[in-house]
Amino acid sequence: MSSHFFINIQKYKIIIKKPFKLTIYFYKKLYISILYVHKNNCAF
Repeated sequence: MSSHFFINIQKYKIIIKKPFKLTIYFYKKLYISILYVHKNNCAF
């Protein structure tokens, strides 16, 4: 669970350097994955 989140954070840090549109796209994906993890692991 936490490792999944950590991997997403690492990807987010990398993508921040890329164009703005890509960042928005990835931020949405990150948000969805956080919701997904939270829904399936209440310990999050």
